[in-house]
Amino acid sequence: MTMRGHLNPENPTPEAVEVWEVTEQILLAGLREHELADQLRFQLAFANAITQSMDEGVYALDGAGRITFVNPAAEQMLGWQSAELLGQAAEIVGPVQEAAGSQALVVDSPVRGVLPSGVTYRTEYAVFHRRDLSSFPVAYSAAPIITDGAVMGAVVAFRDLSELERLQQAQEEYLTLVSHDLRTPLTVILAHAQWLQQLGQQRPTEREAKSVEAILESGGHMTRMIQDLLDRSRLEAGRTVAHGVPVDLVEVFTRSVAQNITPVERARLQVDAVGQLPLVADSSQIERVIVNLLSNALKYSPPECAVRIRLFRSAQDAVLSVADQGVGIDAEDLMRLFEKHYRARTAGATVGSGLGLYGSRLIVEANGGQIWAESAVGVGSTFWVSLPLSDA
Repeated sequence: MTMRGHLNPENPTPEAVEVWEVTEQILLAGLREHELADQLRFQLAFANAITQSMDEGVYALDGAGRITFVNPAAEQMLGWQSAELLGQAAEIVGPVQEAAGSQALVVDSPVRGVLPSGVTYRTEYAVFHRRDLSSFPVAYSAAPIITDGAVMGAVVAFRDLSELERLQQAQEEYLTLVSHDLRTPLTVILAHAQWLQQLGQQRPTEREAKSVEAILESGGHMTRMIQDLLDRSRLEAGRTVAHGVPVDLVEVFTRSVAQNITPVERARLQVDAVGQLPLVADSSQIERVIVNLLSNALKYSPPECAVRIRLFRSAQDAVLSVADQGVGIDAEDLMRLFEKHYRARTAGATVGSGLGLYGSRLIVEANGGQIWAESAVGVGSTFWVSLPLSDA
């Protein structure tokens, strides 16, 4: 019995070959689809395992702002079960704002705002609330989920800052205690030095005058260092808020010099100031910035060189500039000058912590202004502060 040609593997017909090829392609496609499905299941399981094991809280929203996913860390921090949150509006979590002991949802929440804008939002401090309506500080980011060019939802990742706040509070309390203990003997030393200076004004010897001046100068420097410690601690903890009141920048500058700069150092200052520069700012904070900039300029300039100060109007801002004749700062250092703990390499052996400019930046920004520097190695540096005028 002879088999029909298209069933004979030794002598297949063209039709049979075509059928076999198509069948092979279908089988291979099926295998590839199965492999891809396995890979997809693995990737989804792997991604789910990552979010499930993260210490950060993660939840996702759909395009309407409803919660579609919550990881275990978010459940624990928020006090909700995942099933209870699914389908709820994003505002059930927050962020919230607190005022006068009450809580209210933030109007136009940045989390929901990611959906129409498609732009990632990040903040280092916000307040979320738990199921029991208690609140806790967080840092969070909200990023859009984009598919085929369209925003399909958003994913929010947050971390609880409560422990960090407790540590910062403990640090501030410690620094407050230490600064008090340091100030007490320092106040006595400065008071006696001032008394000796007044007593010796009748017929002081050169050595006596220099000794008293050295005590006053070093004591003033220590006082500023102690205040800097407190200011930086509060600023970094986000506890220092600028209490703006009407002030005149020229008056604040004059008072800063009179109370914090020694007579010998004052003789090196060349001041060019307009009549008035009205601001709404925290005068004690601005005074700290002025003293820091003047102290740096005097410290990094040769003793025989003057420090030039200008106070003037520029458009809608009051501007303070402090120019020294020191060693200067190269371009690479200049870019990082206002970072925490950073010191320019040209500072050399000059005493300093590298924290003053960082603290100054935080203060100026808290008062709605800007601070920057211009410099060249071997020429000197000019530091600028601009603050919004209240009469502009």
